Amino acid sequence: MNPSRRILLKSAGFLAALPFGTPAIVAPTGLRELHNPIGAEPGTLEGRLIEVFDEMRIADSHEHIIDEAERNGRDFDFFDLLAHYTMGDLSSAGLPEDALQLAMNKNAPDDKRWSAIEPYWHYARFAGYARNLQIAVSDIYGVGEISGQTIGKIHAGMREKNKPGLYREILKDRAHIRFYVLDDRHTHPSKPDREFYVIAREFDNFVVPGSRNDIQKLEELTNTSITSLATLEAALEVRFNEALEAQMSTVKTLLAYTREIYFADVERATAEADFARMIQVERSPELSFRNVVSRPFRNMEDYMFHQVMRLASAHRIPVQVHTGLNNRNYIANSNPTHLTNLFFLYPDTKFDLFHTGYPYLGEISALGKSFSNVFVDFCWTHIISPTAAAGALAVYLDTIPSNKILALEATSSTRSWFMPMPRLPGASLQRYWQLRW
Repeated sequence: MNPSRRILLKSAGFLAALPFGTPAIVAPTGLRELHNPIGAEPGTLEGRLIEVFDEMRIADSHEHIIDEAERNGRDFDFFDLLAHYTMGDLSSAGLPEDALQLAMNKNAPDDKRWSAIEPYWHYARFAGYARNLQIAVSDIYGVGEISGQTIGKIHAGMREKNKPGLYREILKDRAHIRFYVLDDRHTHPSKPDREFYVIAREFDNFVVPGSRNDIQKLEELTNTSITSLATLEAALEVRFNEALEAQMSTVKTLLAYTREIYFADVERATAEADFARMIQVERSPELSFRNVVSRPFRNMEDYMFHQVMRLASAHRIPVQVHTGLNNRNYIANSNPTHLTNLFFLYPDTKFDLFHTGYPYLGEISALGKSFSNVFVDFCWTHIISPTAAAGALAVYLDTIPSNKILALEATSSTRSWFMPMPRLPGASLQRYWQLRW
């Protein structure tokens, strides 16, 4: 039987075991299939590979983890685990805003919070985000089912774990992370903790100021006066040097979620004219789909982005770029092919393109194949779609030298809710093995 059909039939059997109206996800079958989706026997080549995958030490390219002491001081519960990722799918399934607010209200009774999301949980429960959540709840907190009857057990398990030593248990002992790249959002750059993480810093606020109020914030941040494009450049350099002194390992940009990521190499005079108009605006408008498409000061933004790239190139600092999907972003803005001119202009800078550009999986494959300074990063892809991740890996190993593929992000831990997923990348490798052979 064709391997892909075997996977489909196995998945169909799992689906058939749950009645259509059942709101719970039961973990054991899903966990077995995740650990060993190809049904490999111990001692076989496939079985030995699975053992290796399970024990891999991971260099994790992308995390947003808060300090452990800060996390220990907060009261986390199951509904925090839903935030951002799974809640995005629930909203996509039709969850109303008032139901979302009720679910996230810690003062509301648990049964009311669950009832608010239950009708939509049914539709989202088999998508990658919810499957990821299911595995974490079972593997870490020992609760094999997500339902209204188990929320209290999940809360108790989370609170019992939320104590000093949590990060070592989760990140080192379970996820086997050698180090992760931390998105440092502190006001002043943090230094790395070499046992756990290295630092990524963003400079997007120097690229896209939209008003005098934004400029004042940058002045306070850098203790400099910003009255012209030249002084904005100088403030950026102050901030960049501060990050270098704090041992920044990589520059990072999230501008794909704010505007199109094509950055023209514009003339300085054009950028100066935009700055002069921008500084007359009192406050920036609220972010909406209209102003992620229409950028009144785009020439200045493009110019300043290239200043960040020139600093990164001068100091031989790699650049991480978010591409592709985010919850409700303007998807076309984030197509990784928009970045192509940067790969030509900065040939000595290494570009790490996040999320395999999903849904632009083919485009990012062509970029990784064509440019020696472009690296394709699977972070997040494994939980967006485990199936797409496995298929993309098969294509990338056909098309891209293997040293250009960054395969592993260990957790979906936005805001540090902790859902470590070392098994998902391993499962993608196993499914790739089945697709290939």
